[in-house]
Amino acid sequence: MKRFVVCLCALLAFVPRGAPAAGAPPPFAAVMDAYLADFPTENPVYADALGLQAGADRLDDVSITGHDRSIALLRTWRARFAATERADDGADVRADRTAMLDTLDAQLVEDQMLAPWRTDPGLYVNLLGQSVFVELVREGRPADERFGHIVARLRGMRAVRDAAIANVQHTTQPAQALASVQLSGVLQLYQSLPVAAAKQGVSPAVRGQLAAVVNDAINDVLAVRKFVDGPLKAHATDEPRIGAAAYAKLFPLITGVDLTPAELERRARARIVSTRAAMLAIARPMYASMFPKPSAAPGTSDDARLNEIVRAVLDKIAEQHATPDTLLDQARADVAENEAFLRSTGLIALPDPDTIRVRQTPPIQGGTAAASMETSGPFDPPTEPSYFNVDPIPIDWNTARVASYFRENDDAGMHMLSIHEAVPGHYVQLRANNLNPSLVRRIFGNVSFIEGWACFTEGLMIEQGFRPGDSALKLTQLKWRLREATNALLDAEYHAGSLTHDEAIRLMVDGAFQESSEAESKWHRLQLTHVQLATYFAGLDAIERARAGSGLDAKTFAARLIAMGAVEPRAIPALLAPR
Repeated sequence: MKRFVVCLCALLAFVPRGAPAAGAPPPFAAVMDAYLADFPTENPVYADALGLQAGADRLDDVSITGHDRSIALLRTWRARFAATERADDGADVRADRTAMLDTLDAQLVEDQMLAPWRTDPGLYVNLLGQSVFVELVREGRPADERFGHIVARLRGMRAVRDAAIANVQHTTQPAQALASVQLSGVLQLYQSLPVAAAKQGVSPAVRGQLAAVVNDAINDVLAVRKFVDGPLKAHATDEPRIGAAAYAKLFPLITGVDLTPAELERRARARIVSTRAAMLAIARPMYASMFPKPSAAPGTSDDARLNEIVRAVLDKIAEQHATPDTLLDQARADVAENEAFLRSTGLIALPDPDTIRVRQTPPIQGGTAAASMETSGPFDPPTEPSYFNVDPIPIDWNTARVASYFRENDDAGMHMLSIHEAVPGHYVQLRANNLNPSLVRRIFGNVSFIEGWACFTEGLMIEQGFRPGDSALKLTQLKWRLREATNALLDAEYHAGSLTHDEAIRLMVDGAFQESSEAESKWHRLQLTHVQLATYFAGLDAIERARAGSGLDAKTFAARLIAMGAVEPRAIPALLAPR
């Protein structure tokens, strides 16, 4: 979701002054600085995304030896962070230490219980693509420097190819299919490099180096695709569930909340009931106006009446939608309207300078969601662009599925998407997060906070007067609340339970008024991720409870919340408290 550039000199500036007393634990900040300074050695591609340039011409060692060394280092760092606890630590340090330990523990649990390096071809596909893409789009650095790094990395792709074929022993059908699609995107990326180099003014000497290596790298990608589409596909399973034991361990580490999965489910179910009732209250007068002479009376049971009235109104609203050709233009117009509202009300401060751009999602990044936000990093120049990515309509979709997509992503739905992903959702929060004094929050921001903030702003915009007479947008915002709560149920009941495809589709379509295309896409996403879908409601629930107990007005609460950075939600009350 994010791209980061971090200057090593900037990181070193955070080394604390003075030495700890003899026998005292080392300050957390000192260990954090040492951890980040060590990044380019073992994680050169991720370090490059952070801006640590020492490894910008190298690739991660994804061989068996490299994997074992990486896990050993994680355990070492985990012990070092745990040993930093001091009696005089403030709330900020305690929050950052817990978040850092959870981040490392999640990686260790994933490795121990799920072994993604043995089961997920996407790890290798991502390395093939992102290691080149991150350099290609870095507009603030000289073209020869960036393409020189690309050339060096392309020379190393043979090792990535060999590791992928040797390491991935089995996978799931959804993971195999996504890897195959994204490998096509990687091929397009590699094939476009000579033209991109010419357009970006790369020198003849570096372009010659690129020409000498790019075909071999393309062949490496083709070899991985042959493996993915051949023997790996032949033995792929249709069971991507991680199981109750792994889910129970990963849930608190990833969400950063103090609720159990069962407790979050109970809160989600209660939210679904109250939200459906609120939707009916909005939909009744709309129904009476839209259907003065309905062809049939609504059903007799309370649930049947609610479903028929709300669904009929949503279907009518869905008649207003973009087309594949106008989708990006509509997204741009929606972002502009959101920004104008924030400027006129002062509800939430916008980033300065404003660098958001709307574009079609690059092929190597698509396949799991309809849209995403890719922000500039915490140490990027302030003019570095951030991208609101909107996925194109897949060319293999039939007419019925395209129509279903646009019923879900109608004009009101697209506007909610622009609020969540862009303004004042992810774009505004992540740009503010870039300025937070905590390196942990800037670089390892908690996903539940990030998603929870975006969900919170959906309702906040409506509550604070955005489009006050637009009942369609209000109803759609509540539909999104149903989606967020339903996500939590889907995630837990699938990965820690026995939820079937048909049960999941009914839960989304009948219970949350989602279109079949959205439900099928969410089912696909459910099979490719774990815990992530629970983070929306986990973060929103924590933020709403914190707001209720804060006594702050909307504008002050939003400002205090965004200023604290992407903390684990369990830390929000302590960081909101007066100090």
